Amino acid sequence: MNQLLRKGDVMSLHQAAMDGKKTEIEDLLKNENVQIDALNDGWSPLHLAAHFGHIDIVRLLLEKGADVHVKSGNNMANTPLHAAAANMKNRQEMIGLLLANGADINEQQSGGWTILHQAAQHNDPEMISYFIERGADPFLVKGDGKTALQLAEEEESIEAASLLQNYTLNKI
Repeated sequence: MNQLLRKGDVMSLHQAAMDGKKTEIEDLLKNENVQIDALNDGWSPLHLAAHFGHIDIVRLLLEKGADVHVKSGNNMANTPLHAAAANMKNRQEMIGLLLANGADINEQQSGGWTILHQAAQHNDPEMISYFIERGADPFLVKGDGKTALQLAEEEESIEAASLLQNYTLNKI
């Protein structure tokens, strides 16, 4: 089961995940040699499906044993949760599914970034609220020692900073 895949099989699984081709993925996963968490260009099939908003593919991959904690094999060192947060299509549903399957909302990628830091930088109060309601820690610092609030203030993300100030003041 731990045999390496032929390059064509890896490409097919990754391409099918990126393109949202559920039937192709189901067929590919029938091969016992398929490594569901194999990285291609740094990404697992779960990263790709989450990033491109293919909720049915993410469900299928998780049901078949994909690792929700798999780190990308590139300098970002992120998880499928980070990939989902970067997606603009059905983010909340996708993130909810990943969290329900054991993803850590406070997982840090390269540089200590969390999905809350990402939302703060992009001045996204809707996602900040969503993340905090699901347990995101507004006091976590990234590699340079900055919290999401400090990052929002630095980026002049007014709405994000205001929201994060309210959350952090209520926690003190």
